[in-house]
Amino acid sequence: NLSKASLADTFMTFASLAKCLGVDQVADGVNCGLRFNGTEYNAPIHKACVSLWPVLEHGSLFKEAILRLELAWGRDLLSTQYTKLRRLIDTAKSSANGDRTEDFLAAWLVDQANLALNVKLIAASKVTEVWLERDRKHGIPGFWPCALMLLEVFDFLTPLVQKLPATEQAVAMEALRKLQDPIACWSEFLCAKGESSGSGGDVALVAVLTEDDDLQDAGAAEVSTTSAGDKISKAVGAALNPDTPSANDLVKAVSVVVQSFDTSSKSVSVTGAVPAPSLLTALDASSKLKGEDGQAERAAAWKQVQTERRKYVNFSIVPKVTKDALNSAFRSSGKVWSHQGLLNSSHRLLTASADLQPEACTAEPWVSPTIPDKTSWTAMAEFASAATGVCDFSLLFDGRMREEDLILSQSQTDELHVIFEGGCPPRAGRVRRLPLSARKIESAATRFPAQRARIKTTKKEHFTSCGEATTFQGTYSGVCYRSLGELPLIDAAAKAKILAVSVPDPWKDNHGEDVPLFWQEAKPISFYLALIDDMQVKAVFDMTAGSGALMEAALTRGIQYHGICFNRDHMTWLQAIADRAACVTLTSLRRLSRTTSQTCSALWSQAKTRQKRRSLWSQTAGMMPANPNECLPILTFHSFQQLG
Repeated sequence: NLSKASLADTFMTFASLAKCLGVDQVADGVNCGLRFNGTEYNAPIHKACVSLWPVLEHGSLFKEAILRLELAWGRDLLSTQYTKLRRLIDTAKSSANGDRTEDFLAAWLVDQANLALNVKLIAASKVTEVWLERDRKHGIPGFWPCALMLLEVFDFLTPLVQKLPATEQAVAMEALRKLQDPIACWSEFLCAKGESSGSGGDVALVAVLTEDDDLQDAGAAEVSTTSAGDKISKAVGAALNPDTPSANDLVKAVSVVVQSFDTSSKSVSVTGAVPAPSLLTALDASSKLKGEDGQAERAAAWKQVQTERRKYVNFSIVPKVTKDALNSAFRSSGKVWSHQGLLNSSHRLLTASADLQPEACTAEPWVSPTIPDKTSWTAMAEFASAATGVCDFSLLFDGRMREEDLILSQSQTDELHVIFEGGCPPRAGRVRRLPLSARKIESAATRFPAQRARIKTTKKEHFTSCGEATTFQGTYSGVCYRSLGELPLIDAAAKAKILAVSVPDPWKDNHGEDVPLFWQEAKPISFYLALIDDMQVKAVFDMTAGSGALMEAALTRGIQYHGICFNRDHMTWLQAIADRAACVTLTSLRRLSRTTSQTCSALWSQAKTRQKRRSLWSQTAGMMPANPNECLPILTFHSFQQLG
């Protein structure tokens, strides 16, 4: 049995076996019964095998480098990942030339990855295909393409070094050779036993980064590492401020690289603690976050953010969704429950979305939508149908599953349609593109608070690709699926506590342990903003809080929001997202100068009556938050700049 581990323990062994058997095409591998890790021989596996064959010869540098990586970090990092190996060989092949062969470059890139792990640039669990090769979604080059740029730097330096006097030239060439060799660089300059001998090289690097003439003198080796560290901090601080004329272009470039390869978790943690500052913020010598006083000030500002957020956004838990439980949560929703609206000017929205319900644990949950629990969904529909407020609109989105429209039989109901751009939500795996299989239309069963003859149409400003001018047309066209970059991520272990589902392996291979809470979530924040504006919503009761898209839209518009969560972990996670969104809303006011802010604040405090405040609002349009009566306070926004 060729699928046994003893015969194919790594993909390189498997590729060598395929070469020995003369597998020239996929059919040959299938006929030989070849399998890798239980997967039948197929086109991607064959393509990876063919790519590896040129670097599997006897005496291959690549094989030696792979062995070093395996001994240090295990086989699962690279040796068993045929997609990573194929992309590595393709990267090396595209850069190979007469001086550097494909085998040399592939081995060098593997050693560079080994060096990155040794210096803790990234954790082994975070070494994904996206980090190594390319983030195709955002167009950001990965570690390997960026590493190849170092070779161009060395090629540029070599002719310059050759112009030095003979003695200095020999020393400089030897230093360049060691720096260019990842193994020698680690042993000579970076590992613990080589710290003393590598200090001179560190100071030289500081001299290049900071353009410091003193450090570039012949006696620069005597400069202390503390002094060098201070100069790097100052250089990074200058690079963070694009208006600083002294900011070194090289430092700016390095700052971009650090931001791209910052390995801190992209998940929103299930905690209300203040988020950790970014790596570049921590390196900035001018940052006010240094020391205990700075951290205390930052924590106090975060508490202030949370206090302001609670004025607008709150959550509650309904462990078992029934009509009575939803009624109880609705009555306990504070300002959302007490909202006194007026038809055609101030409405309350009761909403739920089928794509924000718990999903089944399948191998590819991003391919097929999961039907929500019938009992819970029926309870939400009954609750929405029973709404009797004079200004209550009910919207139940079917999550692009037509069978979930349960309230259309009620009086004063109709359908609202969302027409998406593209074929499917961008997620982890490939989707088979069968004819007419794209789910591009989502419907929302809409219940009006009164006869539609009494409700005025409003002008539409957004999502009008099909020519929608007013709310007379019940469609929102040209809506983009909520991108992976906009979705807040959650750690796989935390998601399991909320939804009791595991993370599919294809996602882990490409993106690590940070995952979306719902694979089928489609509606972006921009859609909800348009919906709030068009329906003149001033309060929201959300029965499916999901990942907080509607919450963020409500917070942006300064209206009251109450969301229903599955359990306490879900509520804590959403509160953390809401706190971050509140911080962004407040710090976006940085475009105001301090003088303008103080002037507006003083005028606002002097305007005692509602009429005077509306008059002031019309005079300062665009300078203050979105809502003149229920806006986030402008008086305190300078405090939130301390959060970084």
